[in-house]
Order: sequence, then structure tokens, then C-alpha cells
Amino acid sequence: MWPDLDWVDIRGRLSVSTDSVFGMGDGGFVDLDQARELVRSAMNAVSELRDGAYWKIGADDLLSLGQEFQGLPRMVYAANVHLAGEVDTQGVAKQRSCPSTAALLRQVLLISPAEAHGRLGAARQILPQEVLTGGDLPPTLPALATAVDTGTVGSEHVKTIVATMPKLPAALPIPDRDLWEKFLVGKAALLDPRQLEVVAAAVLEAADPDGTLDEGDAKSKMELSIGSRSACTGLTRLSGLLDDHGVDVLRKAIDGLAAPKPDVDGMQDPRPAATRRAHALVSALAGFLAAGTGPTNGGERPQVIVYLHWDQLTGEVSRATRESGVSMTTGEARRYLCDANIVPVVLGGAGWCWVVLGGRGEMLDVGRSSRTYSVGMRRAIRARDRGCVWECLGWL
Repeated sequence: MWPDLDWVDIRGRLSVSTDSVFGMGDGGFVDLDQARELVRSAMNAVSELRDGAYWKIGADDLLSLGQEFQGLPRMVYAANVHLAGEVDTQGVAKQRSCPSTAALLRQVLLISPAEAHGRLGAARQILPQEVLTGGDLPPTLPALATAVDTGTVGSEHVKTIVATMPKLPAALPIPDRDLWEKFLVGKAALLDPRQLEVVAAAVLEAADPDGTLDEGDAKSKMELSIGSRSACTGLTRLSGLLDDHGVDVLRKAIDGLAAPKPDVDGMQDPRPAATRRAHALVSALAGFLAAGTGPTNGGERPQVIVYLHWDQLTGEVSRATRESGVSMTTGEARRYLCDANIVPVVLGGAGWCWVVLGGRGEMLDVGRSSRTYSVGMRRAIRARDRGCVWECLGWL
């Protein structure tokens, strides 16, 4: 069970004060060798915990020990946030010709895009930020910073709080904003992440119940979230909010495409309305890409790219993947090859790539006289390294 929340006159009764609960520790490494030694020591300690004689501990004590264990991954998360913040502050991604700090963290640390963005977003909210004139600005969310550094809250709690605080009305007085932050941090120490999401939604309602503090228009609150792909179903959840104009545009774009389409034998379209709308949205966006009216990136218009692995012994496609890394069946790959708007990237032996543009091969070696990379070369780099190019420019 979790605490029953009474939101009546809650703003006048907020009394959560994390300053007296959480304390900041001193210490830390001073050079790279000491940092690595600390990592090795921590790994050894966790290994001994992993191999411990748990069978000698009673049920109640096991659960109590499990609660103490939760502090370990949370402290590791805090260290990762500090590291991500420093990588961001030093501009390492720009030095490595990587498009963003999140992309660099994902590629180097082999973590998901969501995890990389989560660490970076947390770092920008709970760590001091450098200013051009010198010195540092204090953390945007100091109470959350203390809770993270003491292992009191986990990454999922942090994600919810970091996402909630900017949604508070801009006109909300700073003391009230600080109280809401401390309130959420205090609840995060008592609730699981799903329960905290419920509390966070209630906070947004309670902070401005009459809507008089919200000065932003609906357009400024529009959002679109792309979730994680389910390996079991092959589906990815989308969620978001649109203003009235956005909804009108969306409906105009998909209504005709979402109409029921009877089978050739006259049978009624078996697809539910929600499925028809999903198919229509994909068709509308595919038409947009085919038209080529969107902004270019790296000299080329947006388009779907499929990586084909060519078997030189059989002369056939052996396997295929989407640009996201998701596998495709050979049949799906053949259907994609029939679409003139698809750019197949054929991967041959020794890592060489041929970029096929509308049925013609494009040479990837442009010689030393060229100071920029061609569109085909950019595709080849992306096909080989699937991310930042800073490690592979020598290949060209």
C-alpha cells in the first residue's frame, strides 16, 4: 500500500524538506588512475555480494538486504549522470564529430537512446552549469540533485521529476516551485516509479487548479514521444498531444487513407478503425518522403534506408536490416527493393559498401581533391558504423 494523498489545500500544507533528510558526502577521486581503482574495488565488492551465502539469511532479512541493495545501482546511476554531464560540458561530442552528446554516449557506452537522453537530461538539471562569463550556476533542481547523489531515488524517479518540473506554470512563484520539487523528491523516496507518475500528474493539476497561472498557448505544449520497440510484438508505442490545428492537419492527412478498403471479393475491410488510422499515418508520411519536399540532412532528402547483406556465393540477399538495426525477412527486403524511393545499401565482403541509387551504383572514392564527402560516402559511413563517424573517417 502507498500513502493516501489528500490534495485539499495541499499548497498550504507542503512541509517536505529534503535538506534535513539527505546529506551531501565529501571525497571523490582526483585523477584517472584513482577513478579506475575505485571502479575495480566497487566491482569486486559487488562480485562478493553476488556470490554470497544468501541461503543463510532469513526471509525478512533478505528483503531488508534487498532494500539496501537498491542503493548500489542508484549510486552508480548518480556517477553516470556526473560523467555524462562532464562529457557534455567539455563538448566531447563536437570534438569527435558526433551529432550530439546523447548519440556519443549511446555509441560508446552501448546504451539505449532513451537511457542516454535520460542521463544527459538529468545532468543538465541537477549539476551546476558553467556560464560564459565564468563560474557556475547552481543546479536547476537542487533537491533532486541531493537525492540522486545520496542514492535515495532511481533513474525512473528522476525521469518523472525532470519531465514534470518544466510543465509547471511559468508564472508559478519560485518558492512554490521549490516546494513542489521537494514534495516530488520526498514522494519518490516512498513510492515506486509508476506511483510517482500518478503523483506527478496530480501535482500539475494542484499547482494551478484554476488555470490562471498558465500563460502558454496550446501550441507550446504540443509533444510527441516515440517509445521503445517491443521485441515480442515488433511494435513501438507512440504518444503525444496536439493543438486544434495539429489535429485538423492530422485528420485531413489520414482520413481518406484510413477509409475502409473492401477486399477484391467484396468482403468488408477486417481492420479495426485504430489499425486503419495507423496504416494511414504511415502511408501519409511515406508519401511525404517520396515527394522530397522535406529538409535535407547531409545533402540528401529524408528517405528510408535498408541495409542488404549480399552473399557472394549464392548471388542473393542473405539478410537485411533497417537503419534502426531491426532485422527484416528476405521477402520484406525484396518488396522494399521494388520501391524506387527506397535506397538499398548493399554490404559486400571486407566491409565494402555499394550505395544503390535508383538502380545505379555510386562510386565511393572521390579522390583527394575533394574536401567534402559525397552523399553516397555519407551513406556508406552510416552503413558501416551506424552512428558517429569520428572513428571511421580514416577508412575513406
